[in-house]
Amino acid sequence: MSTRLIEVLARWTLHTAGDVEHGPLIDHIASDLDCTTVRTWPGSDEEGRLSDHAGVMCTLRPAGVG
Repeated sequence: MSTRLIEVLARWTLHTAGDVEHGPLIDHIASDLDCTTVRTWPGSDEEGRLSDHAGVMCTLRPAGVG
């Protein structure tokens, strides 16, 4: 299974790889688009647990645009 996942992801950029705020992440975003921003947020706030992991969002645009 992991071999097939590596094959599928090889053609894309993993936008959420490496060091990110509120990381390390267990959810990732990969595409063949340009990533202009990566935003993360913690899995908890001052009132308690929101999720079992941090959230992540990318702003994507078609490659070569803008």
